[in-house]
Amino acid sequence: VLDMNGAHGGLKRNSTQGSFKRNESFDSMVKARKQDILSCMEDGTEGAIVLVGTLDDIDKPIVAFVRLAEAIVMPNTIEVSLPVRFIFILLTPSDNMNMDHHEIGRSFCTLMSNPAFHNVAYRVEEKQELLHAINEFLDDSVVLPPGDWDRKHILPINEIMEMRQRRKARKGQNDGDGGGDGGGPGDDGGDDKDKGPPKRNPMQRTSVPFGGLIDDIKNRYPQFLSDFKDGLNSQCLAATIFIYFAALSGAIAFGGIMGTKTENDIGISE
Repeated sequence: VLDMNGAHGGLKRNSTQGSFKRNESFDSMVKARKQDILSCMEDGTEGAIVLVGTLDDIDKPIVAFVRLAEAIVMPNTIEVSLPVRFIFILLTPSDNMNMDHHEIGRSFCTLMSNPAFHNVAYRVEEKQELLHAINEFLDDSVVLPPGDWDRKHILPINEIMEMRQRRKARKGQNDGDGGGDGGGPGDDGGDDKDKGPPKRNPMQRTSVPFGGLIDDIKNRYPQFLSDFKDGLNSQCLAATIFIYFAALSGAIAFGGIMGTKTENDIGISE
């Protein structure tokens, strides 16, 4: 309580009461914020704790990833009251400036917020499985190099999603091709019809004189005209001129040096 004696008599101001009111308003705002966060979460959501720090007595980083058998509530650990299922602990050497423990912790928080990664984290049994899940996350991530970027130079989110869908489709297609070796006979017959008759081995002897040469001409004849048409463009002409003068300049230079050293006694082979 602060007493102030002024011209209007004794004026009293209760500063403690004002601080209590401010604390109550701050607490109510924090509770409202927590309720907003909880309202965006689904039932059964579990949390993860990420603890990072530095130590002077270590030379290498120490990492521990713990998955509890059952989620438990740990007071004063998460901003909202959620049961904790995962604990990540990272300790880095304090004298190593190349390791930013805060950035590593932020990166792992981003990993745990990814549905595909934390689904793997629930059933992972070995370290290699966890590392494989991290690599899968990085393959599907869009990374921007550091620097000042203009939003106009960044792809729209819909194009990024389309690229991700195409990448997943290619990955699924590759997995399907890899697993197609054990298919049934009906599948093999369909592939043979699409591919046509197998090509002859060019190293195999034929019973017809000049049979290999005739087969090569037959196989190459459909593309014979395109061999000339494809070369009639500016890029091919520029490359031809460049290679010609690049080879000619070296021959002239070394030929002049050899003529000087041998007093122009240069044979055909040289």
